[in-house]
Amino acid sequence: MNDIKFRLLKDGKVVGFEKAVLTNNTMVWAYRGVGEGDYHIHGVIFHDLKNRFTGLKDENGKEIYGGDVLEWADMKSNPLTPKTVVVRQMETGCWYPLTYARGFMWKVVGNIYENPEMMEVE
Repeated sequence: MNDIKFRLLKDGKVVGFEKAVLTNNTMVWAYRGVGEGDYHIHGVIFHDLKNRFTGLKDENGKEIYGGDVLEWADMKSNPLTPKTVVVRQMETGCWYPLTYARGFMWKVVGNIYENPEMMEVE
């Protein structure tokens, strides 16, 4: 099962992360700020937007969240021409394009909140 995890943003900047943890048979939210190593159950990180973790990582081991911009190449037909795409969760719960594209190498190159100019990719 994938972690239930979110990236937290405030004024277009990543300010931390939250994830669901089970403690004493109760689900609670744990937080960690940018650059911190461990999650903390006590406290909160003020934010105005959150992006859900897809459960996947890119070719470098970086977690992929909704709103991330990915560079990818079709390793079968055209590995030398990378393209970019924005990760979105569809109404079905599937992650576009991750659910439908197998055999691709993904690399996170930014997100549409910290890099709004990347919204014009696709």
